[in-house]
Amino acid sequence: MGVLALAACQTTASYEPSPNYATVAAQTQASTGPGAGCLDESEHNAVRARILQNSLATATLTCLDAQRKRLLEAKYNQFVQRYNPEYAENARTLRQISARRGRNFDVLNTDMANQAAVQMSVDRQFCDRASRAMDWALSPKVSSLAQVPPPVDYTGMLGLRVCKARA
Repeated sequence: MGVLALAACQTTASYEPSPNYATVAAQTQASTGPGAGCLDESEHNAVRARILQNSLATATLTCLDAQRKRLLEAKYNQFVQRYNPEYAENARTLRQISARRGRNFDVLNTDMANQAAVQMSVDRQFCDRASRAMDWALSPKVSSLAQVPPPVDYTGMLGLRVCKARA
């Protein structure tokens, strides 16, 4: 099984960085409008940014080469340096979102990390998606976390929904 996990975490990078690596794991759209307990666009961006961080941290620790060395560690270190100021603000925003929804921030963050681990075990392209996400995040075309979708947006799997715009 370890060989299968290792094979699932091979990365290939011979393309121009772009955000076309992203996918949605579960339905995240709420059928109700704002004010009905769903996330607005700015809140969803904050949640997605933290999902991104958890996914990339998980990938950095688990995506290994044949010699069991971390494939993504150098990229992740660059990512952290580049976006650390945004993540400080992100933590404040997520604490507010959590409080408004009667949730504990630390529990929500742990749920995100656990969901990243689940995605790693079920998505055979997890390491490749994470590598491509880091390539995109480090691209000169990107200036903010809001421009970097997580490899897999599992907002809905966290019990959170995104408000649909009213027609």
